[in-house]
Amino acid sequence: MNSSFNSKLISATKWSSLTEIVAKLVTPITSMILARVLAPEIFGIVASVNVVISFCDLFTDAGFQKYIIQHETGDNESIDKYANVAFWTNLFISFSMWGIIAVFAETIASLVGCPGKKMAIIIACANLPLTSFSSIQIALLKREMNFKPLFFSRIATILVPVFVTVPLGIITRSYWAMIIGTIASNLITVVTMLLLLQWRPKLQYSFSLLKSMLSFSIWSLLESVLVWIINWGDVFIVGSILSSYYLGLYKTSMSLINQVFAIVSASMVPVLLTALSRLQSDDAEFRKVYYRFSFYSGLILIPMGVGLFIFRDTVCLIGLGPDWIEASTLMGTWGLVSSFAILFNSYNGDVLIAKGKPKVSVIIQIIQIIAIVPVVYFGAKKGFGYLSYARALVRVIGMIVHCSAVRIVAGISTRKVISELIPSIVATAVMGMFGFWFVSLQCDWWINILGIFVCMLIYAVVAMMFPSIRSIAYDFFYKLRHKVNK
Repeated sequence: MNSSFNSKLISATKWSSLTEIVAKLVTPITSMILARVLAPEIFGIVASVNVVISFCDLFTDAGFQKYIIQHETGDNESIDKYANVAFWTNLFISFSMWGIIAVFAETIASLVGCPGKKMAIIIACANLPLTSFSSIQIALLKREMNFKPLFFSRIATILVPVFVTVPLGIITRSYWAMIIGTIASNLITVVTMLLLLQWRPKLQYSFSLLKSMLSFSIWSLLESVLVWIINWGDVFIVGSILSSYYLGLYKTSMSLINQVFAIVSASMVPVLLTALSRLQSDDAEFRKVYYRFSFYSGLILIPMGVGLFIFRDTVCLIGLGPDWIEASTLMGTWGLVSSFAILFNSYNGDVLIAKGKPKVSVIIQIIQIIAIVPVVYFGAKKGFGYLSYARALVRVIGMIVHCSAVRIVAGISTRKVISELIPSIVATAVMGMFGFWFVSLQCDWWINILGIFVCMLIYAVVAMMFPSIRSIAYDFFYKLRHKVNK
């Protein structure tokens, strides 16, 4: 790996991580406030509306963002031509879908479990052209591993919930607060992309380029649709079997946990995909970068997942409040599985895309869907508690299939990943034993916070017993001291 690429990789990781850390310090706070001023039923309605928006967003992007990031064209002029085709195609599809939804809004509202809320769906669909307008600009920045402008754009958007969503939630006590807040966030993204990025779409189009792009993008789009079914299809199942109250518990608790893990996943996954895409023809460096990302991510993810499972009641009380305590089991199991799913689902998915194997990803998603429908259905039939474990089980199935696929496609060894994570696994095991004992004392939630900090300390002390971890810590503090002394 040349020094220039390595420098860009480090810079991209730094800015991407900083973006997500700042975002995840603000986002959970707004979620905590909204969970205390809005009823779970309101979150259920918003979840139903978001089903429509998230599904349509798949088609407005049409898989072009991944194409721009992954595809090797050889020169900037070619990239500019591909970006123009992607931009105008996305914009056309987004306005077309908005119009179709407006015509059939009442029927769609009934299908997603929120009859009578057609106006909410129509207004929320304003997000479609907004996200499609900025998606290609974002892809161009990610392709060049230039995450610094994305940091400033994200900072601007994360302030929207503080100044728009939360005040509207307190005033209206309705789902409109969250819908308007999302529109405002996407509008800010469009404005900041125009201000921070020099690229502008030109009035030119090529159907021949569109045809060549679709050969990759159709499979990428199909994969995205299948991923959407995995992430959102369960909303239909849960909503049809359980009430809006439980749907609100289900989707909101999972969303909060996803926000916590997005500090790592959302900062690492885009950088990893870009880095692996640039190294797709160099197998040795490709695997080297993958193993490095897995190692550093695992140091954080594994103790996070185990800690969330142990202190799930405390996390639920702090994050959502006492009215949501029934969701604590789901939050704990989802947190535990998510820590490994990022390593063995998300990262492995990036491997397949970077190697230009979207068809393999499609097959994997189909396997997961075949599993998720009956598992979630029978779990929901048994009750919310059973559903909590059933939903986590599906992610485990996805991990097993993904690990097998990347072994064949890229020679990635899951055994090697796990062996390099031994320091984190051992330290987490020691931390976990103390954590389970501490929780068994049944202390008040504010005392459990002290237990969480003690667990973090135990993890750090045990991890530092391993030479590889001491070396990382030494390098970090040496560089930090060197920068401070400059």
